[in-house]
Amino acid sequence: MKTIDLSELNLEELIFLHGELPKYINKARKAEKLALKEQMEAMAAEAGFSLDEIVNNKNKTQIGFVKAKYRNPDDFNKTWSGRGKKPKWVQDYIGDKGTLDDLLIIL
Repeated sequence: MKTIDLSELNLEELIFLHGELPKYINKARKAEKLALKEQMEAMAAEAGFSLDEIVNNKNKTQIGFVKAKYRNPDDFNKTWSGRGKKPKWVQDYIGDKGTLDDLLIIL
């Protein structure tokens, strides 16, 4: 991994960079996830299967459980399923820093 020298940046530039990082991290995660999925699909097809046939597990979900869809970039313990009223941290983030898409959990 290459090192980036941030010592020349002033406080305003560092704060801006801090706010922009979650967007770039999410974009990079999406790209890596897509590339990995394509590799896995190719491997499954080579063996005569679809990826869904290999990874589909009907016992994964629980009745009444909704997986988190959004995560607070400042506190990863705070998540939201996207259902019901937006939590305060979501409202604050959207009002101050960015969009709801920036908070998407990429798996």
